[in-house]
Amino acid sequence: MKLNASNILHNGRWMSLASYYISHPNQLKKIIADVQDYASKDGLHKVKEDVFTLYFYVRDIVTGKYKDYNPANLLLVVAALIYLVTPTDVIPDFLPVGFVDDVSVIGWVITQVSDEIKHYMDYKSNNP
Repeated sequence: MKLNASNILHNGRWMSLASYYISHPNQLKKIIADVQDYASKDGLHKVKEDVFTLYFYVRDIVTGKYKDYNPANLLLVVAALIYLVTPTDVIPDFLPVGFVDDVSVIGWVITQVSDEIKHYMDYKSNNP
């Protein structure tokens, strides 16, 4: 089965959920707390570092620490993180291959927002 991460995020409820959470920062804080716990799951070892990078990116935006971000990229990242922590997505996480779709979505999003993440990492290295 070939997964298309773009279709998964854009054709489902994920973008509208992301928009909702971005407009409700207290709710978004709960999601990013879930991401921190979820990132250590065995099936996500291939993208664990990427998940934590996205986690810190969103956390720093929500807390007001990082302000120089692209709202469209934030929307995409938040959609991916919501997808990640939702156990009943395209391939439910309780199945033996349940994280294949999650890994695909995170990998695709990292590629799509790579310039934004580089900019964020430069900021982090200059503002510890």
